[in-house]
Amino acid sequence: MRVFCWALACALLPLPGAAQSPAFEVVSVKPHNAEDTRNIGMQVFPGGRLSATALPLRALLAYAYSLPMNPSERLSDLPDWTISERYDIEAKAPDGAFPAGLPTSEARAKMQAMLQALLAERFKLAVHREIREMPVYALVVAKGGLKIQPVEAGSGGLTGGSGKLMAKAVPLSRLAGYLAGPRLQLGHPVIDRTGISESFSFTLEYTPEDLFAALQEQLGLKLEPSKGMVDVIIVDHAEKPSEN
Repeated sequence: MRVFCWALACALLPLPGAAQSPAFEVVSVKPHNAEDTRNIGMQVFPGGRLSATALPLRALLAYAYSLPMNPSERLSDLPDWTISERYDIEAKAPDGAFPAGLPTSEARAKMQAMLQALLAERFKLAVHREIREMPVYALVVAKGGLKIQPVEAGSGGLTGGSGKLMAKAVPLSRLAGYLAGPRLQLGHPVIDRTGISESFSFTLEYTPEDLFAALQEQLGLKLEPSKGMVDVIIVDHAEKPSEN
């Protein structure tokens, strides 16, 4: 059984080395024991603890850089072992790095930056970013118009899971970012082309099979196949990590 517990991930972060990044205080990286029957996936806990079980480097990259889990054109030049070999990782941030009340978006960004630094140190990962034109989904207003009303902008966010997405005072660009993230596995990036800057609060209920229809019926939004310029992560170097 595969269970993935991803934090919301909506935007690419700076690449390792581009700026001073926070780092985990304690890190354990081990090859996964094939006889271990624990659920495959990743969990992020309050206070800054990350636990990954039986994940390949490709999946760790997907979380660290907000990319789809499945192979895609947005993650290029991966050595074969980064897909086939799996690892267990336990990592803990320094005390106080994730104080109570830290906004979800800031906590997500810090956790992703820490994972990027971990991959650079333990997997000797070196990557760079390119902008390429590729197939995307354009988020647009469906025929008939929006079915949700704008609200006053303010502190809010997106919470998703188990076929339900709850949004509080977020712009549609945040929705596009969520739709493009690793949780939904749409296969293509999503670009906001609604031309709407207001914020919205709503609840979207869906199944993987009817997401497109649910967006249109409940929100008055549509995902259309299109072309767009997209960030791509190129893997320049990666090494199998030595055990602790």
